[in-house]
Amino acid sequence: MVLGAGFSIAASDGVFPATDDLGVRVMRRIRESGRSEDAVRPFRGRRFESWLSRLAEQQPDLSESENLRNREMFSLVTSAIREVIRECQDEVLKGQPSWWLQRLIGILHFRQANVVTFNYDVIPELVLKYCRLYDDLEHEAQAEDALKNMPLPPETPNRGLVFGLPTAKTFRLIKLHGSIDNYWVPGDLTGTTIRRWNDNGRFGAPGVPRVVDRNQLLPGREPFIVPPAAAKSSYYRNPLTRQLWKDASDAIGSAANVALVGYSIPATDLVSSGMFEERLSNTGSIVTIVNPDIDGPKFAVQELGVSEDRIVSYRSCEEYVNALESEIRLTPDDLAKASTDESLDHSLVVGRWTYPEYVVVDGVPNGNLSEVLLKLVPQNQSIEGNARDCMTVANLLSRFPNFEHLRVEFPDGKSALVATAGICNSNAGDQRSILLKTTAMPSLLR
Repeated sequence: MVLGAGFSIAASDGVFPATDDLGVRVMRRIRESGRSEDAVRPFRGRRFESWLSRLAEQQPDLSESENLRNREMFSLVTSAIREVIRECQDEVLKGQPSWWLQRLIGILHFRQANVVTFNYDVIPELVLKYCRLYDDLEHEAQAEDALKNMPLPPETPNRGLVFGLPTAKTFRLIKLHGSIDNYWVPGDLTGTTIRRWNDNGRFGAPGVPRVVDRNQLLPGREPFIVPPAAAKSSYYRNPLTRQLWKDASDAIGSAANVALVGYSIPATDLVSSGMFEERLSNTGSIVTIVNPDIDGPKFAVQELGVSEDRIVSYRSCEEYVNALESEIRLTPDDLAKASTDESLDHSLVVGRWTYPEYVVVDGVPNGNLSEVLLKLVPQNQSIEGNARDCMTVANLLSRFPNFEHLRVEFPDGKSALVATAGICNSNAGDQRSILLKTTAMPSLLR
């Protein structure tokens, strides 16, 4: 999956700006700070990324003093980009992630998918944290697990025994254009100074900048915002960025389906368009376009050598997530295999990990016999937690012997597909239960 600016706009309900709108806000921010961009030719039309990339590199047609002014302006612009994106992000964090977004992150987690993003914000990581998703070993997935610690957090002074969290298996998030929480010493070709500084906060509690602490642990660093087309600069020549791009290229080349979510492969971005052309043109992979404007991205993909019969399209993220959920299969055989008792007398519960949050009390056909809609009550509302109030595996299989999907309807009216099923110890009569994990869940414990 590849995420572009359109994904962040959809995920934030329009709070994040489109690329060129970001450029307008950035230049306004610079002017309001009292700094003037008069010495540098401003960007015009829809060319903010190209203009930014020109600032980042030494240009042969400019004098030394003009190139130095460009470098100064680039530093101002990257700092302003971080400020604008951070303000938008803090506004988003005052609320909760959309239900479709929670389900998408859940699907990516259970699939352990590769996700490539060109965005500067950290919304995918924060949604992962918000959803409290666990792997098969009951390890809770953290942002570090998705990022594979690329880049690393800063080294902190040792103040006694420090115990880290176990690594969880989740989706891989590959950030190709840097991030608002990445910092480096400009021009570092070794990549050793690139570090991730986490003061992002969380949903319901936007982060508080810790500038003093950051300056102490990451002295002399500036925001690591990668200009899209500056392929010859130190941004792309350091080992960390090169490895991330190689990982992204390998993931795209080996994928059976490459989804472009809010990303249109701009022709001006020669680095990314070249990678997509090499990786997509000679494969049989399906290219899924998720964009309100299908025609533009579709034309760009076809220009890269992808035939029309390989292209699938959706006009909204929610429509796409619904399609992804429809691909999830959980059959009677899967449920029977999850049971350890041949009588199948296990109660069905729903939760994130070994503690169940909901009890399944009924099931009804959901439109057709291939999908069953399970009705729930919170665990603490079942009558004294008695197992007789729970629907069992045997009950479900006798009533619906041929289902392909299990959908859960939560008490608040939201619904999500069941992604996995396995044994857990529940509080329902001290008996073993089958724990159903859904792509997303309104938490009773948050």
